Amino acid sequence: MDYLLYGTEKAANLGSIIRTAASFGIYKIYLFDKQELMKEEDSLRRMKDVSMGHFDEVEICVVDDLDVFLKKYENVYSTTLRKGAKKLGVDEYDLKFEKDGLIIFGAETRGIPRELCRFENVVIPTIGMSHCLSLPMAFGIVLYECLRQSQGFPLRGRN
Repeated sequence: MDYLLYGTEKAANLGSIIRTAASFGIYKIYLFDKQELMKEEDSLRRMKDVSMGHFDEVEICVVDDLDVFLKKYENVYSTTLRKGAKKLGVDEYDLKFEKDGLIIFGAETRGIPRELCRFENVVIPTIGMSHCLSLPMAFGIVLYECLRQSQGFPLRGRN
């Protein structure tokens, strides 16, 4: 499974996602970098601080041409708050992530553009929609479900 962050707006959120990814053995994340976070020294410094030493463990691959990139994947999932999206952990939706797929996470304030919602839509069930989860929190929950379904959890760490 691969993970694409679409237009992440906050360097601290990207740092937190890097820390979470490294903790679960994910060493590559794709980024469609509309905010040019990877080009700004202040942003890179903030990412490194928040990633708590994991910044160099996860490769951030900047995607320049989104259309070309998406054509590499047969199974694409987009995280969204849209009605009708399949809810994680709800049996009636029976959502299964394919190992060779791609999950797209939208920007913090804008989410995913409509043209990317043409893929299989996934939502984390919450009570109400007035306050949605932060991007790093959503990433962690979806990552957990992907690992639970497919490749399993890392074996390193505490016994």
